[in-house]
Amino acid sequence: MKILFTIGNFGIGGKERQLVELIKNLDKSRFEVHLIAKQIDKNISAQLKNHTSSTFLIGMSIKNYFLKLFNIVKYINSVKPQIIFTWSDLTSKIIFALIKFRLIDSSIVNCSTRSAPQKISLKVAIERLLNRLYPVIVSNSMAGLEVYNSKARNATFILRNGFDINRIGHIKNLSKKEAKLICKMGENKFCVLMVGRLCPQKDYPRYILTAKEYFKRNAEAIFYIAGEGKQRKYLEKLVRKHLLQDRVVFLGYVKDVETLIKGSDLLVLLSNKSIGEGSSNVLMESLAIGTPVLADDNPGNRELLGKDLFSLIMTDKHPSMIANKISEVRKNPIVFEKYAKIGSSRMINHYSMTKMLNDFQRIVEYITKSN
Repeated sequence: MKILFTIGNFGIGGKERQLVELIKNLDKSRFEVHLIAKQIDKNISAQLKNHTSSTFLIGMSIKNYFLKLFNIVKYINSVKPQIIFTWSDLTSKIIFALIKFRLIDSSIVNCSTRSAPQKISLKVAIERLLNRLYPVIVSNSMAGLEVYNSKARNATFILRNGFDINRIGHIKNLSKKEAKLICKMGENKFCVLMVGRLCPQKDYPRYILTAKEYFKRNAEAIFYIAGEGKQRKYLEKLVRKHLLQDRVVFLGYVKDVETLIKGSDLLVLLSNKSIGEGSSNVLMESLAIGTPVLADDNPGNRELLGKDLFSLIMTDKHPSMIANKISEVRKNPIVFEKYAKIGSSRMINHYSMTKMLNDFQRIVEYITKSN
């Protein structure tokens, strides 16, 4: 079967990670995989090498829009995919329109529901209305389906992120001390980490203010930020403003993020309330590795962590209260390491690569039978 995935800028992020793992692990004897993207990050391009039959890059420029649209139609009609899985809001709308105007003959599956915002903005309200037009909606969390008002539809599916246990095979026998040495972290200091794209969805400003509050009462610690994005200059300026240059460290893009998480004493995930989290890859990775986590209270995180790990959810979002919680983790490492072990078992049982691939196959079977 020929299938086509569409996405905007194929960079580094949660939805991109899921798509990479899906493309890499699909049975190539059953699926012929094609890809459309604006552009592809070189690290992702290297990972996808030999896993796609063809790739069409649109380019980031908005110039020559109609020519690009013509070339997209031409490419799709040359590939003739039975199903198109759209991984971004914009490509979902474009592909939907092309099908409606009978310019291409494929089935569409909208997989762009990735967040679970607690605040219903105008953008979210519009997307909720537009979602009613699509025959099939896929989200990586039940929380996402609920927020975007898609749960009641007959053709809705949850495709939870699949964690590839092989990703952490190289650190299985590493001690935390050894991982810290490899990553050149503060060997004798309490290392706090936040990972993700430096964008509005991740609340890095609150993370920096949390560091400021933490150091009012504590001394030996380092707060790390791993990731790149448009907000980096603003965040660096914020760090300088609060005189935290030696205590908040920007690592940029980290290729071996698994070893970095292993070397950290705590992973923190703070999210913008108006955007929210669907199903966080970095939470999954941290729990699978066995590193304690603290996460904002939102539907996506509650769903991922489950009732047994609710103690890792921070209901109070104020930086001073988060700083207190971090101090609690530092003072009671055994308790939180126990939670991490429970989380590791949960990731293996509920968020495995096999489960994600089986769920994807069920979506394909539904589309095939519907047609």
